[in-house]
Amino acid sequence: MTSTLRFLAQAACCLLLATTTASLAQSGGKNNADDTSPPPAAASSQWLEYRPAGRGFRIELPGVPTEQDATVQTGIGPVINHVAAVGGESWAFTLQYADFPSAMSSQPTSTTLRNTRNGELREATLRSEMDLTVSGLPAKRLAFVKNDNSFVVHSLIVVKGLRVYQAIHTVRPGMEKPADIDHFIRSFAILN
Repeated sequence: MTSTLRFLAQAACCLLLATTTASLAQSGGKNNADDTSPPPAAASSQWLEYRPAGRGFRIELPGVPTEQDATVQTGIGPVINHVAAVGGESWAFTLQYADFPSAMSSQPTSTTLRNTRNGELREATLRSEMDLTVSGLPAKRLAFVKNDNSFVVHSLIVVKGLRVYQAIHTVRPGMEKPADIDHFIRSFAILN
């Protein structure tokens, strides 16, 4: 994994964990590479289905992902963030999810979605936002630019019970390929 891709995956992990921990606090919980090439062109032969056994979802990525799990201690207990990413210095396609402790079970899904969205938009300018359903579950689709103009981010957030999924495409400004972004986001599905 390139250092930039590792950074992007870790940053995404921190976003997910920080925003979900913050959402628990807001809801009253008391538990305290050097690859500079552009993203690959959209072509059906380049997209590979990623469907890890027993994980209950699928998504298509433009290559074989690097996988990484990290246990992070939070105010609500340990949380394992699962990350699968394909990318280079100027772009990344990342799917991550985490299962949160039962302390969050009383939080409405709409609150989890809203707080995850707000966390992603920290230090960013929103371009677009859409509420939708994915596999019958509530979801949000966002596009935003980091305030330092370093990256454009397209994100899909889906909540199923205590699991939060995020499909995130991060790319340098001017290198966006709408067909690739759409293909990536639309390919995500919950299987069970």
